Amino acid sequence: MRRKTFLYRIPVVQNGTYWYHSHSRFQEQTGLVGALIVERREKDSIEFDKEYVVFLSDWTDINPETIFSNLKQQSDYYNYHRLTFRDFLSEAKKEGLRPTMSDHLAWPRMNMSPADISDVTGATYTYLLNGHAPNANWTGLFQPGERILRHQRVVKCLTVLFTSSPLPLASIESTA
Repeated sequence: MRRKTFLYRIPVVQNGTYWYHSHSRFQEQTGLVGALIVERREKDSIEFDKEYVVFLSDWTDINPETIFSNLKQQSDYYNYHRLTFRDFLSEAKKEGLRPTMSDHLAWPRMNMSPADISDVTGATYTYLLNGHAPNANWTGLFQPGERILRHQRVVKCLTVLFTSSPLPLASIESTA
């Protein structure tokens, strides 16, 4: 394959924190993702001494081809939170038998399970902070009195709340 260079010119309409990722094969699952920060043309109105990017993503040591193949053969292969008969009875008691039956019969017609949103869970993936696994304990260093600008990007429907911080932050820019 010949090596080529491409130059893309993209008009920047809005500054902010974004992420880049590939839509080719399983490049995203093998780590081809990252933060993309588009800075303001004019000087930022918020004074800060240091800035950090907080980028949350996921990772698996299982070959993404294997995960894909497993899910194609059985869509709930990695889903360990399947509904039980006890769940069915509890729902029927709360919602009524007819609506519960209707709901449960609708899922197979859609070729989905009621818990399909969690088709690949933390049992398969680990979650990374700036590319570091939880046991690596990524740390943003700062000195007392420094003003920090934090760019925060939550990726792949990973829900994280940043409600309090020991840092006196100058600003938080967040997109999810």
